[in-house]
Amino acid sequence: MVLKMTDGCAGFFTDDELAHGRGIILSDKEHEARRHVVPRHFDAPLTTPRTSFGYDDLLRLSVGDIAGCFGPNYQQHGRNRSLRLPPRQMLMIDRVVSVDPNGGTWGLGVVEAEKDLSAEHWYFPCHFPDDQVLAGSLMAEACGQLLQFFMLYVGLQTRTTDARFQPIPNEPQAVRCRGQVTPNDTMLTYRLEVTDVGLEPYPYAFGNVDVLLGDRVVVNFNNLGLHLKEKTNEAL
Repeated sequence: MVLKMTDGCAGFFTDDELAHGRGIILSDKEHEARRHVVPRHFDAPLTTPRTSFGYDDLLRLSVGDIAGCFGPNYQQHGRNRSLRLPPRQMLMIDRVVSVDPNGGTWGLGVVEAEKDLSAEHWYFPCHFPDDQVLAGSLMAEACGQLLQFFMLYVGLQTRTTDARFQPIPNEPQAVRCRGQVTPNDTMLTYRLEVTDVGLEPYPYAFGNVDVLLGDRVVVNFNNLGLHLKEKTNEAL
């Protein structure tokens, strides 16, 4: 089993409804659950005073230069060569505008990133020629990249030697979409709120990600999780 979807629900909407929708609105139950969260503290293996990162920094991560992005104390000395962001064409965030490793409702971190959009970029013309929108799978990819960024930022890679980013088995995600992103839009904001992070049995992190178009949340990913798994253990 690679992927399983349950409880899917979809609808048809007019262009006007899509353009003027309110986006995702949290329910009373969700607000109540957030009020009962007890903040935690995580002692990050590595820290950096930097709290914002440009496109060149992200490109350094795409070639595995973690120290070039975060600072010399992040030097890997040849370890973890596969821990990197995707190459330029698949890099779905352009800059990280803020990082607070102790922020958010859970006290474990908040990261905000932005993606510039252009009608000429490859992802609009291919999806689809007669009704172009940014694919939800690419927004999901950006959410994963932002979580990978956070995991490197706090130094989870110090507990591995030759690991990959891997999804965590049997951990479901809830995804909601309440708006579309078209070639007329110019920028998306991704806001990751970390809900859990730890080192055992493998270094891992979970978070919720809001995808904002202006001030409207158009997509929400809950319980997104990744861990760092040594390649020698992948078949276990």
